[in-house]
This record gives sequence, C-alpha cells and structure tokens, in this order.
Amino acid sequence: MSAGVNQFLLLGDLMVDVMVQPLSNIAPTSDTPSNIRFTRGGASGNIACAIAEAKSSVTYAAVSGDDWGSQLARADFLQHGVTPHFFVRDLPTGTVVAIVNPDGQRAMLTDRGANAQLTTALVDELFSEIAAEHFHLSGYELLDPATRPAGYHALKTAHARAWSTSLDACSLAPLRAAGPHVILSVLPWVTRFFCNEEEAVLLTGASSVDEALTILLAQCGEVIITLGSRGALAGTTERRHYCASQASSVVDTTGAGDAATGAYLVARFDECDIDESLDRAMTAAARVVAELGATRATRD
Repeated sequence: MSAGVNQFLLLGDLMVDVMVQPLSNIAPTSDTPSNIRFTRGGASGNIACAIAEAKSSVTYAAVSGDDWGSQLARADFLQHGVTPHFFVRDLPTGTVVAIVNPDGQRAMLTDRGANAQLTTALVDELFSEIAAEHFHLSGYELLDPATRPAGYHALKTAHARAWSTSLDACSLAPLRAAGPHVILSVLPWVTRFFCNEEEAVLLTGASSVDEALTILLAQCGEVIITLGSRGALAGTTERRHYCASQASSVVDTTGAGDAATGAYLVARFDECDIDESLDRAMTAAARVVAELGATRATRD
C-alpha cells in the first residue's frame, strides 16, 4: 500500500442514534420507563469502526450539520481510530430514533437531515482529496432520489479507478419504495454486495434465498446475505458458503449487519477465504447484539 493511501474509504449517512428500549407496554398518554441511549450511528459508520478495530486505515465520509450531533460523531470516530471527513452544511445532522422490541428487533424513525445534501460535486471533491484501495457505499445514497446521482457517480468513479468496491442494500422499506432497479443497475460496478434475506428476495423476485443468491451472482461476483438468527450465506461463481449465527443472547440487533460487513471486508482484504471471513463476520455480529446500541462492539 502506498504511503498516504487509505485501505478503505466509506461514504454513507451520518446519524445520531437515539435508542429506546421500553421496559413495559408503552403508555400512549403518559410515561413509560425505558432504557435510552444516545450514540453515533449512521449507515456505514459502524462498518468503519469495525474496520478500524481490525487495525486497517479507514476514512468515513458523509454530510453533516454544524451541531452537537456532528461533534459527537467526530469525537466517536476519532476514539475508534476512524478518520472522519465531513462536508458541513447549515442543516441538522441526521437523526434516528430506534424503538427496540423485547426480541431485539427494532423500528426506526429517520430524519436524514444534512445527508440529503450529498451531490456529485462533493463526490468529486472527496475523490480528489482521498485515495484508497477499497470503496464502500451505503445503499441509502441510492435509495433516496436526492442523493442517488451522487451515489451512482461515486461507485462508477471508484470502479473506473480499479478500486475494489462494496455496497449494502441497507433497508427494506426504502428499497421497496425505490424499486429493485436502483440497486441492480449498479451491481456490475460492485465487487462485493451485502444484503439481508428479505432484501435479496425483494431485489430478485425469488421464492427462496438460495434462488435469490443465484440471481444476484449473475450480476456481482461475490454476494453476502445475512439470515438473522440463522447466520449468513455467501456465494461466488465457484461455490456457496454458510455460517451459523454465533449469538448466545440478543438484546438489540441494531448495528449487527454493519459489524458483520466490516469484519468480512477486512478479512477478505487480508486474503482470508470466504469461510473464515463469514466466521469472523458472525463473531462480530454476536458481540453487537448482546447489548443495547450499535457502537459498543469496538470499545472492548
């Protein structure tokens, strides 16, 4: 690796996460005792922290506000060994309120805030300032029409520079609203594609996850599909790989996919085979789901 060149450059949505875990049934017009945490969140942000934890150099780029949320995120990234690269705008930093159910699943209320200001001009500025060997794009940049041109431009630019690339589908509801073509159209520029089982089936119209993997592999050389409590499945044109979940308890699933993605990318970057990479991914995910909030896995 050349001096001054990052191993990883990530572009995503910067968010402040407000995690709410009600301790009883929600009282519609009164108080409900809850566990509440404020943390740095954001699409690909936890991937960046997982990469940095593995001692790889990583820059995380996003559009932020000039506010407390941006300051919180910057400090947290630096603490975790991630280099933040924020384009500051006169809008609030994005915020997510996540309501965590007793089974660890969550519903998310999202305000993208300044993230919607990502443009192709900012992408050009980013690529003129930072060199890398691998580029990862959060799928949220493609799912929102406001940032879709910038997301396309970023992936195309990285591909043209012969960097390896990766993309995650991110979220089922906005994917359904945007339509599968938004993701499928860029897969020829993507080295590794990450999604969960529901997203894979939606993208392909398949009747099973195995069929969905076959269809996705026709457009992208390496596909990783998380299966929730059942683990994860990955495939290349040569063979398929499965790894069971390693979680012994589940408190909150927020950030588990990001942790798995970061661990997998670093393992593959270090030339691990897919079986070992999946095993590392499931180990990382198991650490995350054991506690409330998405950022604690890198604090051990």
